[in-house]
Amino acid sequence: MAIEYITATDREALAFVSRFPGTDTEAVAQALTAQASNLTKGKAAKHPTPNVVARRLAKLERLGCVQSWRNPAARVTHWGILEGGMDALAIYGEAPTQERGISGKRGLSLMHGRDIAHVAAQLMHHEHTDQVVSGLIKEPVPVENFVTDASMQSAMTTLRKSATGGDWSLYKYAKKTLSTTPYEELKDPEFWQINPELLAFTAPASLNTKWGTHRPDLVVCNPDGLRFAFEIERNPKTTADYVDILRLYAHTLTAHTAADGTRVQPVSMLFYLCATQSIKKAITKAAEQVPGIEKRLRITDLTDSQGQLLRYGDIVPSAPKAQKPPVVSGASKAPEAPTTASPVQAPGARRA
Repeated sequence: MAIEYITATDREALAFVSRFPGTDTEAVAQALTAQASNLTKGKAAKHPTPNVVARRLAKLERLGCVQSWRNPAARVTHWGILEGGMDALAIYGEAPTQERGISGKRGLSLMHGRDIAHVAAQLMHHEHTDQVVSGLIKEPVPVENFVTDASMQSAMTTLRKSATGGDWSLYKYAKKTLSTTPYEELKDPEFWQINPELLAFTAPASLNTKWGTHRPDLVVCNPDGLRFAFEIERNPKTTADYVDILRLYAHTLTAHTAADGTRVQPVSMLFYLCATQSIKKAITKAAEQVPGIEKRLRITDLTDSQGQLLRYGDIVPSAPKAQKPPVVSGASKAPEAPTTASPVQAPGARRA
């Protein structure tokens, strides 16, 4: 049996899976670039096919680097990093600061992670179809320049546990940290990778919001020093909840300064990527109640790299089996439906 090795492309796949637990095979394929081949005639595809990537991930699973879980409802295979994969990345200095696999996660949590991974994969190679997104993020984004909600949450939990007095406030912590940091240092994407909690939206208690903080699903640290937040909305919230989140965002835009007094915006643009029109309408209605964010908010569709709505896997349910009406004892048997389907059917009729 041939000995299997972990290649440089394998490490690229591992780096993506380690940062986006719950990703599916298609998102990993979108994140990778196709390898040149002497057998390929003409222009090769920019990305490997999902089938090729599936074989690569299966090899990494055999090597103990990743694990998979198949969602039986959405028919999507989710991938997560294992200790072997983190070790392979750490050898080359490519491992993220935290290991986040998919053990113990199921259902909506993994599907949400899969949606985030798809958005990140499009941004990595400047392939998002929304013109405003592609206009602001003009260059490919390295995988390490993404900060996820999970990173922010982990950092906030650690700081809260280590705080003394039990009254730790993210708003006060962020204001103190940013006000003592030179502005040039804040332009470095690595600063925000090390301090992901500072990317959360926050405000003082006097703002009187339902929550004191809100973590966006994904933040992109652009090489030019700007940062853009993305919210992936597949399931709707109430309009009041959206108003609260946008009020926190509006306050974060103006609340902080660097050590030299220069205004600092942890996030300078917020994108809502929505799965339905009703969600877009709810966010639009909420934004009308929050002044000062018109030019710092973009509400658009949650799409794949082709500009089509990002859907789950094969989620079309099977056609229900035709059931005969019950026969009442002593009554005549109900006539059976014709076996040949007609092109035009009466309202409520089933196809065989």
